[in-house]
Amino acid sequence: MGLKMSVYWTVTYILFFVEYTIISVVFWIFGAFSGINFFTIHSPLILFFYLFLWGNVLIAFSILLTVFFSKTRSAVAVGFILIFAFV
Repeated sequence: MGLKMSVYWTVTYILFFVEYTIISVVFWIFGAFSGINFFTIHSPLILFFYLFLWGNVLIAFSILLTVFFSKTRSAVAVGFILIFAFV
């Protein structure tokens, strides 16, 4: 008996997505109230859609990287290098 892998990955994805959503909402609120152009010239719906898609891609990419590494330290290092190289 134990937790099925599909349940584990689903819960992990949901947990990371909830965390990302909270951070994005706080980021958007501070950006909108401080008057930053990026948040004031674009529609909130477009910003939400963009942040929603970016969060899903970022979480899926992170989960994909876990397949290739057995140590956390090496996975974090390669993940940061790849994100900074391609973003």
